[in-house]
Amino acid sequence: MKYVDEKGRLFGIINVIDFIALFFFICLVPPLMYFGYKIIIIQQPESLGDRVKDVYLNCEMVKLKPDVATKMSVYDRELNAQGAVIGQIMELGEIEPYEKYASLKQRQALLKLRIEFRGSDLFYKGDLVDAYSELLFKTKKYTAVVIINEELTRMIRVKITLKDLNADVTALIKIGDKETDAEGKTIAEIVMVGTPTESFREFELNRGNFTIGKIVGKQQINIEMILKCQELSGEIYFKGKPLTYNLPIEFVTNKYKVKGFLSKPYENMKSNNPNDSSGNFQSEKDEERLK
Repeated sequence: MKYVDEKGRLFGIINVIDFIALFFFICLVPPLMYFGYKIIIIQQPESLGDRVKDVYLNCEMVKLKPDVATKMSVYDRELNAQGAVIGQIMELGEIEPYEKYASLKQRQALLKLRIEFRGSDLFYKGDLVDAYSELLFKTKKYTAVVIINEELTRMIRVKITLKDLNADVTALIKIGDKETDAEGKTIAEIVMVGTPTESFREFELNRGNFTIGKIVGKQQINIEMILKCQELSGEIYFKGKPLTYNLPIEFVTNKYKVKGFLSKPYENMKSNNPNDSSGNFQSEKDEERLK
C-alpha cells in the first residue's frame, strides 16, 4: 500500500504539505493555551477585598545573626499557606551593629506588608501593627524580627454632617457621645454639636454641576468628632474605610446608629472658640480623650 499516491496525498486523503502544517498547528495548541492562561488568569491583579491592603512601611530588621544579615536581599518574600505573597522587602539598608547586642546586626528596610483591618486596629498575620510593634518576617531562607518605625494611628478632629435623621434621633445627639470597639476603647467621640436643619442632598447634573434638594421630613446636623484613624501610604482610614467626601461614616453608640459625610465647605458650622483647629492633627489633649 502506498502512503503517498500519485497526486501527493497522504493515504489518498490529505495533501502532505497540508498534513505537515496541521501537525505543527496541533503541536502549538498546548503551549499557546498554557501561556494564554498564565497571561489572562495568573497575572491578573489579586483582589484583596475591603478589609485587606498592601502598604509600604519603614521598618528596622533587628536581632539578626551575621549570616542572616548577609543573606537578606531586596525582593525577599514571605508567603502564606496558599502561596500568596504577604510580605516583601522593597528597599534594604546597610548592615549595622545591633545597638543592644554587639554580636547581632540590624538593617533598615522598606517592607510591603499585607495588612488587615479589624475594627479600629491593623494586623499582620494576626499581630497588632503600629509604631514600634515587633513582627516576624519569615522567608524560605531566614526569619527576622521587624520593628515598625512609623506611627500609623492618628487622632483626627473632623467636621461631619449627619444626614437623613428622624427628629427623635437628632434629639439624642449630644457632646460626649462615643463609639467604642470590642474591647471597650473609644474610637470616636462627638466634641461639638451644631443646630439641626432640614436634611438636603446634592444631585449631580451634567458637566460637573450639581443642585441641592431638601429631603422632606428628615433632618441633618453638623458635628465635630475626634476619630481614631490609621494613616497608610498617605491615605487616612477610619474603621477600615478611606476618609473621603464621598464615602459615608458610620457612628454607632449605645443610644443610636447614624451615618454622615465629611462636611462640605458650605456645611461647616462656625465655632466660637478662637483657638479651634478643627480638621488638623490635634494635640495630646485630643489623644487623651480617646484613651
